[in-house]
Amino acid sequence: MNTSPLGRRIISLLIVVAVIALVWNFANPPASGQKGKPLTKEEAQRQIDSAKADIKRMSQERLEMEPKIEMLSSDKLSDELIPRMVRDLQRIAKEANVHLTEVKPQRPRPLSDKLEKVTVEVRLRAPFQPNAMQFFYLIESPDGKMVVDKFAITASDSKRNSVEISANVTLFTRSLSNLGGDSSNVTQK
Repeated sequence: MNTSPLGRRIISLLIVVAVIALVWNFANPPASGQKGKPLTKEEAQRQIDSAKADIKRMSQERLEMEPKIEMLSSDKLSDELIPRMVRDLQRIAKEANVHLTEVKPQRPRPLSDKLEKVTVEVRLRAPFQPNAMQFFYLIESPDGKMVVDKFAITASDSKRNSVEISANVTLFTRSLSNLGGDSSNVTQK
């Protein structure tokens, strides 16, 4: 096979690079595979103690969180919560002078074996200041358990300085339901 001098130089350079890479790989084995020397007894005990401390810390955090979850979540079934949430949202909208254009319950989602997330999507039209802001403040009042999960604002009417807002209002419950079907829309005109 006839190769040009440039081709021979490139091939020899590639061979040198491959040899260097192989030597480097054997000289520095990867630490993630633990193919190197085995752990000493002290190192193994240190890792075990660290894992036990992490487990103890996480258990303590869970115990500290349980009363907070009890306080901030409901103990009613989601089937009972959704109508209550809709009534509360309508009352809050009236109090904030906001027009709800749509109230759409979503399917409850379990977050764990003890906690479920109940969400209602609301669409509204109102002046951003003060009406829409007051609406959101009233939803997240300290005595209530509802939270605004996410929302999107769109400019609606520049003459009246009103905006259209779509928001997900969420309530957490400790009573898991077996809600299988889709929730229907509740629309106001």
